Amino acid sequence: MIGITSTATCLDRDSRRHLFATADAGEPLPAVWHSAETRPGEWSGLAPLGRLRGNYLQVCADQAGDGRIAVLALPASPGEKFGYLSQRPDGSFGGWERLDAPPSTSHGHSLVLVHSPGGRAEAFLGTYDDGPWHCRQDPAGRWGAWTPLRRPPGGADLAIEGLTVARTAAGGFAVFVATASGTGRELWSTGQDGPGGTWSEWLSLGRYPSDLTPSTIVVHHHVSGRLQVLVTAGREVRYRAQADRDDLRSWLPWQFWPIPSDELRELVAAFDEIGDTVVVATTVDGEPLWQKQETPLGSGWQHWARYPNPAGEPIHALHAGLTTDRRLRLFAIGRKTSTVYELSKAGAAPWHLQHQWPAPKPAG
Repeated sequence: MIGITSTATCLDRDSRRHLFATADAGEPLPAVWHSAETRPGEWSGLAPLGRLRGNYLQVCADQAGDGRIAVLALPASPGEKFGYLSQRPDGSFGGWERLDAPPSTSHGHSLVLVHSPGGRAEAFLGTYDDGPWHCRQDPAGRWGAWTPLRRPPGGADLAIEGLTVARTAAGGFAVFVATASGTGRELWSTGQDGPGGTWSEWLSLGRYPSDLTPSTIVVHHHVSGRLQVLVTAGREVRYRAQADRDDLRSWLPWQFWPIPSDELRELVAAFDEIGDTVVVATTVDGEPLWQKQETPLGSGWQHWARYPNPAGEPIHALHAGLTTDRRLRLFAIGRKTSTVYELSKAGAAPWHLQHQWPAPKPAG
């Protein structure tokens, strides 16, 4: 059995969903696997995507302005080349392009692939001891070199533990990083004043208890266009929202949402069928699913609700999947079997196991 290490999903221009997965297969086995919807709710099996080989930790996918999907894969070792490919005009995928890694000796994490309003792909990467890093295509589609963004304050021992990126109301991007240093752990943000614009000074969004490592940072767009930031810290989720969608330095106070459970590990955010934000979290052992959502019209938040995990095993590597039927979709990987699961939910009903992809097996 090949171990699945990450997944990503993306819609193509025909509104078909695509699933991508990285595997710790090593040479000479395929590194990235792919499945696509053949009809609504029905999927092809996982199959190798091109001839990329080696160990890759993470895969990202994003839709360009013309509707085609682009895919970027993060190698497991510093200095190894990244893998990038995109769909051809006929919807098939081209060959892998190998991109140079940033000049860093630190392991990469939290890779993000996005597209600017003009259609150019841009990538962001966290590394523990330097960066964060930024790379983008030129107007002809050629990738430039990785360049470091200015680091947040924190001294020589500053480490970047998490990173994510969101599009701003002005059309640029905002970068959020979780850092650790001798003075403690902290969440920071910086943003552009427009597409391709200059980056603002880093703004501290708050500190964490020094003995807690924040989870992957989740940034979600509210229906109003304001950004919402969520992280886990121990047995609670911490939530903060923009006060003004046009001002990246204007934020409402933090809210703290404790959960009567073991320590939390991962969370995702998505829209439900009427456009309210839903937050789903799991504990360190992957059981059960905790859910919290906005009250109608965004007037507040409901209490946490506990739901059984229909996958039948502890899960991790959660991400919210795109959907065309207004149901909540959650993709996750089984901790024991490396099976990829698609879970769905409508209204107050329990989570339902919609589809599963067994981990690929080595040939022979």
